[in-house]
Amino acid sequence: MAFNSMLATRGSSTNVIHGLKDHCEKSIKIFCVISVLKAVYCIIQNHPKVNIYFTGLNNNLDEKGYIAPWLGDAGCRLL
Repeated sequence: MAFNSMLATRGSSTNVIHGLKDHCEKSIKIFCVISVLKAVYCIIQNHPKVNIYFTGLNNNLDEKGYIAPWLGDAGCRLL
């Protein structure tokens, strides 16, 4: 299980998914406050057995890959 404040570019979440799979984790769930649709689709496409739960959806990333216009970089909170 992974907890993250946001799923923007999917980089951190993908790294955690690979790490959990390397340790033979069978059931992987990602919980986020806000996600970007493109990142959700990418994870679903590459890891169809991973469940993703989020409370909000945003489709805007700025040039740094931060969720725009208001979130910025909340930092990685994956556990």
